[in-house]
Amino acid sequence: METLSECNLKCVMCGFGNREIFQRETGKMSLGLFKQIVDEIARRSPHALVAPYHHCEPLLHTELPEMEKKKKNHNLRCEISTNLNYAERLEELLKAEPGSIDISVSGFYQNTYEKNHVGGDIEKVKRNMELLRNLMEKTKCYPQVTVQYHMYIDNLGEDFDLMRKFVENLGFTFSANWSRSICTEMSLKYLREIGNSRYHGETLQWFDDMPKLPKAYNNGIKRMIHLPQDYLQGE
Repeated sequence: METLSECNLKCVMCGFGNREIFQRETGKMSLGLFKQIVDEIARRSPHALVAPYHHCEPLLHTELPEMEKKKKNHNLRCEISTNLNYAERLEELLKAEPGSIDISVSGFYQNTYEKNHVGGDIEKVKRNMELLRNLMEKTKCYPQVTVQYHMYIDNLGEDFDLMRKFVENLGFTFSANWSRSICTEMSLKYLREIGNSRYHGETLQWFDDMPKLPKAYNNGIKRMIHLPQDYLQGE
């Protein structure tokens, strides 16, 4: 569920991060509406995994701990994904017992991290990871914490090794994943622009209405191992 239409970063591969391409109104889901949706999920699928995010930063929602409690009341599984640049109400969130917390990073040093997590502060993220570990010990609540390292061509050396060591020293799981273009519209726009899409040559108004892809996105593509066209091989 997209419980919030806001994010504090402008990640280059994310549609929400490229605000010059996609203009959205910001807002947040009310606790009452969230409860209605969760009640219906529990009725239809009592063992469902509920994630209160899609492209948003869920920790920005002021009622996230209360939302977690609503899910807990139904014994639904819960997964949270965060960039962890913001950590208000983290202790209350832990007490609501989320099942798992994923933290996305793309470097150990700021000059590497900020290329992809634009607007973020990796030192703050590391401090918040330490805070999370301390609060887990304080509350005796132990969700599965996984740090998802987004791999680019230029962050596989010292940054990678130091972040893995840092994460493992905190007792969290380190998971490395190849970066990818996660916005369908921008991926298709990119494929159309390079003439490597099934849509190339067709008249599709929404493609034509989209602005040209921003420089940040194209620079991000150049640092990736797996490009959008690589995923067309199975077609």
